Amino acid sequence: MNARVVAAVFPDDAAVDAAPPVVDVPIEPSVADAPPIPQVAEFIDPPAADPPVDAPVGTENDRLRARIVELEAELREARQPETPKPVLKPLKAAASLAGVPYETARRWCVADPVTAKRVGSRWYVDVDSLSAHKQLASAK
Repeated sequence: MNARVVAAVFPDDAAVDAAPPVVDVPIEPSVADAPPIPQVAEFIDPPAADPPVDAPVGTENDRLRARIVELEAELREARQPETPKPVLKPLKAAASLAGVPYETARRWCVADPVTAKRVGSRWYVDVDSLSAHKQLASAK
């Protein structure tokens, strides 16, 4: 199948008044010549069966309401600020910051009334825990 196309090709400005040449251009087969497309419904899954007529209408709503309550509880929990992890400092620095003698702080680390961690031969202590235990010890 061919179509007539008028092409405007002007080699210079003098030929502007001249008639444009006519060229026969082959055209690809049209969409109308293509085989028919199967109906879309053939590719779509049929809808699930309707619930039985005797099924209680409120069941789905009740399930959704219960899920909403669960999600709201999770959201409240997620919005609560996390408890900060203790900042551990070397024993000597923590004792100095808390105003506790080094040997006393070391004994408290061994006895476990303060938040501390031993790595190898070194102790790392939470300064806030050390200060709080100092206040408790001085209150006695």
